[in-house]
Amino acid sequence: MKSILYRKSEYHACSVLYVRTVTSNTAVWYIASQGVWMESNQNKMIPAGFAGRFLQAGEDVLERMGAGKEEQKKKADSLGRLILGKRGYRCGRLLGKGAFSRVYYVEGQAGRICACKVSEDVRLLEQEARVMEVLEHSLFPRYSGFWREAGLGFMLGEYIPGCTMEEMLARRGHFTMEQTIRVGLALAEGLQYLHERPEHFLFRDVKPSNIMIRQDGRVKLIDLGCVCSMNERIFSRAGTPGFAAPEQLEGNGELAPTCDVYGLGRTLEAMLGAGENFRVRGKTVLRPQNFQGKKHVPAPRCGGVESMAGRKKRKQIVRFLDACTKKETAERISDMGQVSLVLGRFAAKKERL
Repeated sequence: MKSILYRKSEYHACSVLYVRTVTSNTAVWYIASQGVWMESNQNKMIPAGFAGRFLQAGEDVLERMGAGKEEQKKKADSLGRLILGKRGYRCGRLLGKGAFSRVYYVEGQAGRICACKVSEDVRLLEQEARVMEVLEHSLFPRYSGFWREAGLGFMLGEYIPGCTMEEMLARRGHFTMEQTIRVGLALAEGLQYLHERPEHFLFRDVKPSNIMIRQDGRVKLIDLGCVCSMNERIFSRAGTPGFAAPEQLEGNGELAPTCDVYGLGRTLEAMLGAGENFRVRGKTVLRPQNFQGKKHVPAPRCGGVESMAGRKKRKQIVRFLDACTKKETAERISDMGQVSLVLGRFAAKKERL
């Protein structure tokens, strides 16, 4: 089997070989740790002298690859999987990925299942781990541990079976009023807990892709990488356009709980299908505002006739969400306690929709 060695370099404490086999055109990382070479995609042990075969073979060509983003991502992915394997974790499918991180399904000793977030931004991941460690609320995933190794950060947490709200919206378009109210209450109560902690945390990134819908219908708020403390007088830009409050994206004002009220309001609008257009994986999931500027309120999905009381309630909810998403913070609903109070009143109404 003819092989070409593309690069040999030092990656922190590990030596790295990137090998592409010409016959099968497959790429493999070979990583040396403490004198033992392992094939990253199979965790296969390889003798330390293995590298010499490539360096001494006359037919093989030694070239230097560019240190581009794609190469770094491949290297971080292979190295992360390798380190997890070395620590006794069986690394399964990729659950999600961001600009500097990936989340894997991992199985540890005695069959313990976790989600493991591996990040090249070790400082940011360590900050997220410190936040998760102190939270004790059912809305947020349980924290299991953090460590750093070979220039990467690793955080273990609760694995949540289910799908994201973003994926659900792409499939069904919108949710019923009852579902929207129930999810809104769960999110508002958890975010109020976050705001009222001694650290006065802000989530700053409430959006459908950060909400997991479990198989039993309950929700979890994931990805706490944007969480900050109001005690630190945060002015930095953070969040996702379309869901982040204007003051977050502009970065010119001190943040308050109203920024999470805005994100929650936009998310519930997405659930109800009563907001401006935005796209999820190439599919429009919100109804457009009509030419009169009023938000379109979609009909029930169940196929039945909506009562007059139901239509009235639906319009009241849309007006309430509009109050949550005012551009000016002074005009916006100010805290999650008020959001929970109003949603609780909607939930108490027993009209059949």
